[in-house]
Amino acid sequence: MLSIEGYRLLRDDLNNTQFLQPIGAENTKASIYYIIRKFIRYCDHIGIGHWRTAILTQNCDKGTMMLFLHWVCETYLAKKRKKGKRKSVNQFWRDFKMLYRRVNGTFVDANDSNEVVKYINGTLKDKFGFDITAKAKPVAGPDDLLLLFVQHWARDKSFFPTKDDRYDVATIMLFQSYTSGRPAEFVHSSKGKASEDRFGKAETDKDMRPRESTCHDCNDKIDIEDADDSEYYKLDNDIDCRGDPDSSYDVHGTDIAIAEDTSEGRIIKISGSGESVPQTCIDVKYDEFGEAIRQYKALCYEDICLWIVQNPRPMGRDLLAIEVHLRHHKGVDNKPKFTTFLFRENSLPILCPISHILTRAIRDDAILVDGYTSAEPFFTTDLGGQGMKAIKVHWKLEWLKRPIFRRSVRSANGWVKSKTEPMSYSTYAFYIDRLGKDTGFEDKLTSYCFRRGTANAVDGMHLFDIFI
Repeated sequence: MLSIEGYRLLRDDLNNTQFLQPIGAENTKASIYYIIRKFIRYCDHIGIGHWRTAILTQNCDKGTMMLFLHWVCETYLAKKRKKGKRKSVNQFWRDFKMLYRRVNGTFVDANDSNEVVKYINGTLKDKFGFDITAKAKPVAGPDDLLLLFVQHWARDKSFFPTKDDRYDVATIMLFQSYTSGRPAEFVHSSKGKASEDRFGKAETDKDMRPRESTCHDCNDKIDIEDADDSEYYKLDNDIDCRGDPDSSYDVHGTDIAIAEDTSEGRIIKISGSGESVPQTCIDVKYDEFGEAIRQYKALCYEDICLWIVQNPRPMGRDLLAIEVHLRHHKGVDNKPKFTTFLFRENSLPILCPISHILTRAIRDDAILVDGYTSAEPFFTTDLGGQGMKAIKVHWKLEWLKRPIFRRSVRSANGWVKSKTEPMSYSTYAFYIDRLGKDTGFEDKLTSYCFRRGTANAVDGMHLFDIFI
């Protein structure tokens, strides 16, 4: 408890603090991290000193801002094999304004901002020939979804590190189609080093030393602002050719869908048949009360409640149902709130998320009830004879905080599923993109295709109700 003098000193400290840094999401931190890297190289290229001095209000005038954007276009966008997008430059400008505000504690002058926008839409667009056409926004409707699953389960000959990955990809696709949830609800979408870097420390990174403006863009296949999933795909266009050790992409811009397990604390056991067997993980962290700490923003077992429900129809077998709690919404750090979705059995197993989740839980040996190590006991219960309406299937305590969809790691005896590390968004995006190409889709298949399909279906039902 502070004393009277302590409160007075604290008030003086707060008054002397001109600008409190906002709590930014991972994408915001990554955007600032990347724009600082570019501005550092720009300052080094034209010799105007340290970037923190150059961005101060008295030094960063309208001409400096315009010149920086011109340098970005000349250094990065002009060297790409295809035309750059105007909205890429607009995104750079928005990121720079955000950096300017965090350094100076004030907004860019409104008149200067309007002039810079006109400079982008006029001079830069004409000089560098920016593409201003809208990108196609494909939709994965019910027919497309069924076609994708037929390809995925019956015709696909693509390689997966483990067969569990094939289950996981199909399950995530089902959940996205039914809930219209963001991929970050189900898989880990961290920006890696960029999202963890504290504001203003980019220039101290030994791998981020300023380089000459002749640096070649190795990710020329990826337009960070041209992607539908730009909030997940936003990569640094000027990543150096050695590759970023914390990135989920290799130096050619392709996804690294598999990874080798080099953790000293992880134990992976393989049975004689090559299957992974349940084991205790020693890299789980616990809080002061002895409870496991949730380490990743991904769908975990504690987010899913599996129920066995008595069939309302006489003589019918008991049914399965699940509750799925999605908590990683956009802006969840500022407004924590989760949404609950209810699912019941689907007559087609290929479209039933419950069967997929049950398969995942059985393979993980995550079910607490003794004897429920296969699917048969779940379909032979008789709740009516026991006078019960429903019963909840509990998970083992050690599995509650663990992600359901996890990455594949390489052990001495082959590929197995990690027990704690979640599947990354880049891995999931790689798999569905490959699936879309193999199925014959003309446009790139992304997670937003499923979200648009759900939105269109909801709109269609709403219009149907109005006209009826």
